[in-house]
Amino acid sequence: MPQGPNIHFQVHLRKNGKAYGEIEVSVDGITLMRAPNYPLTALAEQLIEWSRRVDDGPGCDSFIFRHPPELAGTFRIEPRPTAWQFTSMWERHRHKRLLPLDDFKQMAARFHEQLSLQSESANEDAPRVKLMTSRNWFPLDLAALLFFPIIMAAVSLLMGSLFPVLNWLRHPTASSWFWALGVATGTSVLGIVLLFFAKLPQYRAGIFLRVGCHHLPPAQQRLYRVSFWFIVPSIIVLLALLAAVHRFQ
Repeated sequence: MPQGPNIHFQVHLRKNGKAYGEIEVSVDGITLMRAPNYPLTALAEQLIEWSRRVDDGPGCDSFIFRHPPELAGTFRIEPRPTAWQFTSMWERHRHKRLLPLDDFKQMAARFHEQLSLQSESANEDAPRVKLMTSRNWFPLDLAALLFFPIIMAAVSLLMGSLFPVLNWLRHPTASSWFWALGVATGTSVLGIVLLFFAKLPQYRAGIFLRVGCHHLPPAQQRLYRVSFWFIVPSIIVLLALLAAVHRFQ
């Protein structure tokens, strides 16, 4: 049985009077978009403001979640020639059935009303959560004393492994230099490919010059961070190899 658009959410945090939590948008029981730690209050306020001014007349105004800017485009309601459609830069599915504008206005009203009740419940639990957090606090001075020997041991191991590498860079051979160049180049290419797939939702939304990953879906955020674990070390190695190229034995 067809079902209209729905916003399912759960408040996890209230900060400065604003609610944040998990959100899921569905139509006909199909999940179109899901995100954790979403600014629920900001979304509800922008949806209500849009629903009060929008109509089906010529030049009707689409809804685009704009604030905070890093999440711009993650929640959209766009006019089509005959009806309206939900889209998102984080979408899992694109729902083909178009819906009347009134369905989305009702969705916005339900979401705003339910969020008010959910936020009150989260606000009542906030003092208890804060008290529990303060009881589990670990003293920083004890943490420093415990981790100082571990840090010193890690630095010693790192320096011990770096000395042979530095010695090789001072006296490289041609074959080993080319092997290192190939591995570093391949690693950097792999990192660039991972970075491209991490930013793919952003490119599909027509955004090409935005820096950072906070506006990306959670899976793409992890892929974005992993890509730099490949790119940054490979660039350092390539620079070191270029500096050592004139020292062939």
